[in-house]
Amino acid sequence: MDELSISNVSDFLELYHRLDRIDGSDGIVLNFRKLGTVTMDEIVIIKKYLSLMAESKGQVSASHVGFSFLEKYNLLDFSALDSSFVIKSFYIPYCCNKCSKISERFVVSSEIDLDTKMLLSDQKIKCEGCLGESTPLVDFSSYTKFLPLHDLYQYSNFNNFQSAILVIDEKKRIHYGNDFAANLLGFSQKRLLTKNPFIYDLILFENTNLFCMKDGVVGYNNPTQIIESNYTTHNSESGTLQILILPDYTAPSFRKRWIIYLHNVSLEINLKDKYARELEDKSQAEKELDSVQKQRDELFKLATIDPMTGLKNYRAFKERFHLEFERARRHLYEFGIIILDIDFFKKFNDTYGHQQGDEVLRHVSKVLRRTLRAVDFIARYGGEEFVIILPQTDGIGVKIVLEKLRANIEESSVANIKNESELLRVTASLGGVSIKSEKLRPMEWGEDVFKYFVELMDKNLYLAKEHGRNCVVFSVWPTA
Repeated sequence: MDELSISNVSDFLELYHRLDRIDGSDGIVLNFRKLGTVTMDEIVIIKKYLSLMAESKGQVSASHVGFSFLEKYNLLDFSALDSSFVIKSFYIPYCCNKCSKISERFVVSSEIDLDTKMLLSDQKIKCEGCLGESTPLVDFSSYTKFLPLHDLYQYSNFNNFQSAILVIDEKKRIHYGNDFAANLLGFSQKRLLTKNPFIYDLILFENTNLFCMKDGVVGYNNPTQIIESNYTTHNSESGTLQILILPDYTAPSFRKRWIIYLHNVSLEINLKDKYARELEDKSQAEKELDSVQKQRDELFKLATIDPMTGLKNYRAFKERFHLEFERARRHLYEFGIIILDIDFFKKFNDTYGHQQGDEVLRHVSKVLRRTLRAVDFIARYGGEEFVIILPQTDGIGVKIVLEKLRANIEESSVANIKNESELLRVTASLGGVSIKSEKLRPMEWGEDVFKYFVELMDKNLYLAKEHGRNCVVFSVWPTA
């Protein structure tokens, strides 16, 4: 069998294209020991052409490809290659044959004879403690001591899982267990890695055919469905597990591994029973709390809603005014405030009765809702007066809204509750103020600020009444 050394990707591609002219009837060994730094694109190329070699060029094998190299470049997945393609090299600890200094960097790549289990190495190394090159001293015990460390490194990500994870071989020996698995089995993680106990020595399952491997289909070549089974450990602890068996496709073909996912549902079952009892005990308390919350919500609603019109009340208006004041200060936008008074409202009460007066209030509130935007705020200020806040509205917009409200109220009418064929005319006087934001910055909200702007609205409303009612008076704050 010919051995060909690969030192760079160009050599590899050149080899592929002239492979038909090479006398390799007994197979060809590709030696990657001298392969230097490669890019991920070059790794993809190598994997692609290795597959093509195995499929169409005959028997191909590779030697001296170390585990660290394989893991770094994800070269362990050669599922497309046939069984003749064998990786037979490992990075292992070694010591110098001159000074016996032990290296912990695992940088030597050495081939292992799978039949005799002997390690072979003719690679020279440079020892930090010696001058010149020396021969690394390696033996099978170094290899066997290294494997648990390799397994611990390879499967260390499973330590973050919140369920038990085991890794077993074809003989059902455990080669790795995360912290949850160690707790479940009552066996330390270190002992699982070094002793490699049989899984059935530590835990027995109600389903005895879980790990059939070559003798059955479960857990052999394909992932299983989630299986639920009762279990008992060697410490006589028992419960119920959900189990999933996954082949480790990254493991070499001569060292197959299966990843076992064990999720303990015993605690969940116990907790469900416990919570069911607690929920039953708490159900009455929750109903009472829900009733209290509903009462609280109703009280809050009553505190901010005018029962006559369904609009917000004076208290809600004051809170909303404060909110818009702070928004305008922060975002520097204008907003408007309006006060509206129903003209000659006392006449409705005196002539037609208080029920008629109530109907007029409800009628005007409907006109306001119909005219204004959803974002605008409307409240009954008291008696026959209403107040409105227009967010993000400049002076021109406030003037347009004032006139639109006045006209819509004038154009509408309310029925006489004692004689529905008679329609009663309703008008209103309005005072509006457009508030510019630049002068709000130095002002601090307080009762005096609230009263100041309300007085500006009232002043304009008074002027509207002085001008004969059914009209609007508008001003800008601050005045130029």
